[in-house]
Amino acid sequence: YCPNKVACKYQKAPDVFDHKSNDAKKKVVVYSDAQEKVIGFRNGKCRVIAKAGTGKTECMTERGARMYAEGTDPHKMLFVTFTDAGAIEMKERLIAKSEMKNLAISADDIPAMTFHTLGYGFIKDNYKYLGFEKMPSIIDTNAAKKGKLIHQVLEAADFFTIENRYNALDWAMKCFDAIKTAEINPDDVDAEEQLREAIKDNARMANAMSASEYTKMIDMYKEYIRICRENCWLTFSDIEPLMNKVLREKPEYVEELGFEHIIVDEFQDSNDAQLDTIQHLIGTKCFKSLMVVGDDCQSIYGFRNTSQENILYFWEKLNVTDGSDLYLLENRRSTPEILSFADEYISTYNEDQTEEHMKAVREHGFKPVVRGFWDKNDERKFIVDQIKVCHEKGGYAYEDMAIIGATRTELVNMAAILSDAGIPWITKYPMQLLENS
Repeated sequence: YCPNKVACKYQKAPDVFDHKSNDAKKKVVVYSDAQEKVIGFRNGKCRVIAKAGTGKTECMTERGARMYAEGTDPHKMLFVTFTDAGAIEMKERLIAKSEMKNLAISADDIPAMTFHTLGYGFIKDNYKYLGFEKMPSIIDTNAAKKGKLIHQVLEAADFFTIENRYNALDWAMKCFDAIKTAEINPDDVDAEEQLREAIKDNARMANAMSASEYTKMIDMYKEYIRICRENCWLTFSDIEPLMNKVLREKPEYVEELGFEHIIVDEFQDSNDAQLDTIQHLIGTKCFKSLMVVGDDCQSIYGFRNTSQENILYFWEKLNVTDGSDLYLLENRRSTPEILSFADEYISTYNEDQTEEHMKAVREHGFKPVVRGFWDKNDERKFIVDQIKVCHEKGGYAYEDMAIIGATRTELVNMAAILSDAGIPWITKYPMQLLENS
């Protein structure tokens, strides 16, 4: 009721969200034949095409726990995931399943981590061999520090012009990352051509940069690397090339790691450098099994140089002729109507995918409704009207309904509309990018 509300754009603060404890005992899991095949895989190389909601994490962790019970040393079973949160969940499930089998296994016993964490461990063990005087630190954890350093390099090289002044810093960051990811040697005669090839997918930037700017970019990269080396700084894009340098040049180190079984989750979001890492890890004398798990229809990290081709053409890229393919297609999460809609949509717009489709396990439910709006306010008004109908005529409690937004701003604006309509709401905003480890 503040008279200045329109001017100050005040938004109601979110109420505290309390998780309701669930004391219900977990039901005994009954695995399907397809899931048992994944869980029972022991030796060799295996690609698992696991569609959404098919219990792939459950299968991977159950397989791990059973192998622990059969005598496999947990330290020799490597789980590689795409995110830190995924690694934590993997460990928690493995520990819980191990406890049910009366096995005393802690988080420290289980090597479950991202490719970056794995690579940083390799670098810490071999930093002197890689030319560092002391243990290197990662500069990417301080975005302002990294941006300031690159800005100083650009200024010293007199790179800023009237034409590129708004794009120069962004170009440099992307080009430097591309040079590292593609492992381009800046001293190569054709380094500029290699850089053009590495950034060609970013057509707007590639076409906007002049020939002289490509030349300067290589020279500035050399200076940037020199400063980073002097200060023992690394960026995330340094990790995988350096990791593969160790794996390539120090095979005895790889043997000492002793990984017998390797499981890679979310493999549809892997890149070529990570595929090289797998090649090295399975080339050891102690190697017994490799399992990569993923779904080509869930590949969303192309901007990080990942490619669903790694899972689609896995055997060809790995040059393997004796691998096994297993499939998890029974979706336990959604109704047949939702799966039918998703499958039709994906089949229409994703031309390069495996032919397997999700199979519904749950009973039939409501059909999904898709609506489009020319105006955001019309969309928000529609949502409010639907909530009122569900609450007043459908008998649903407000806490039975959820709104999922793409951005924090979207949710803040929606919350204001809900407040104006007298509808109570709570929020679970995600962490801001720079605060998110």
